Amino acid sequence: MESFSAQKPIYDERVKQILRGLVEGKTRDQLAEELGHSSYKTLDIYMKRKNFKWDRDKKNYVPAYSRLDRHDIGVSSVSTSKVATIISLFQKEGADAKTIAKRLGFADHRELATYMKMRGYQWSSEKGNYFKMYGVFMAD
Repeated sequence: MESFSAQKPIYDERVKQILRGLVEGKTRDQLAEELGHSSYKTLDIYMKRKNFKWDRDKKNYVPAYSRLDRHDIGVSSVSTSKVATIISLFQKEGADAKTIAKRLGFADHRELATYMKMRGYQWSSEKGNYFKMYGVFMAD
């Protein structure tokens, strides 16, 4: 069996573009046409090579871990995909926190902020996006 590290999802620019497009409400067929694929099936093949699989319920691609890895990782595999989607949406020109929150099923932008904070991310006004916090931070 392949190790977990060999199966980590690869978030290249094209993958981010596909995930962002799906969150914005585009279909796989529309994205395939935009990106020059012959059909959504070749889009699926591309995403499979980047270690993603199609989730019918979420209508989006999710990391494709093996059964054992998913058990070892627990819930974090789901949140990692959502975190990556949130970060990629904020990279888009004119990104709006309230719109992103609604698209991803949060009640509002404050709930999205809490979600990110609970996963170890902090907002950067300079970058206009979230970044991963490492180490211990002391409050003033």
